[in-house]
Parts: sequence; C-alpha cells; structure tokens
Amino acid sequence: MNFNIGQVLYVMLNNGTKLIPVKVIEEMRKKTLDGEVYTYSVLSPNGKKYNLDNFDGQIFNDSNQAYEDLLERATQNIKMMVDNATNVANNNFIIEQINDNQVDELKHAEVENEWFIWY
Repeated sequence: MNFNIGQVLYVMLNNGTKLIPVKVIEEMRKKTLDGEVYTYSVLSPNGKKYNLDNFDGQIFNDSNQAYEDLLERATQNIKMMVDNATNVANNNFIIEQINDNQVDELKHAEVENEWFIWY
C-alpha cells in the first residue's frame, strides 16, 4: 500500500483498544532483484517518530473508513452477544411468546392481595 507524505492515517491496534492518528513524514524506497519495497515513517500525536510497519494493527486511509470498520465490528459483536444469550435462554428456560392482547389481559387481571408487578 502506498501513502503520500503529509497524509494522515489511522491505525487500529490489534488489541482493539485504540485508534491512533499518525502523519506520514517519510517514504523509503528499497530496490532489489525482487522488486521495490516502500516503508514509511510516521509521526504520532505525542511527537514520536515510528516505522509504520512496526504497528501491530490495521491501517485506514481516513477516519470515515475507520469509523465504518469499527461500527461493523461493534455490530457483529453485539449480534453475537445477543445470539449467545438467546441460545442460553432457549436451552435453559421454557420461553413462551405472548402477544399484545395477552399483555393487556395480564395488566387488567385481578391479582390476589392486589400485588401488581408492572414491567
């Protein structure tokens, strides 16, 4: 992947805890019998210079691309959590589906000692 000097990139670390903006400040080209290899130095917000290849994570060309990827990951994780909880519930409890009419009937039912629990 090639980048431009001055371009701001966003690096999502593989541990998933940080999205770091970095600025491309240097491009090095190495030409060998096998072809050309480009490496980049970037400047972090704390002013330190790093080799871009040393980051253990995914590189995004802009913040919108990072946002969309993070949103998709979050959506997948939420879906997986809900699916797992549903499977546990289905395997451990008798789950009865009730319709709106049944809910209305329960709300209006007379209960012994007039104890009501409203949800």
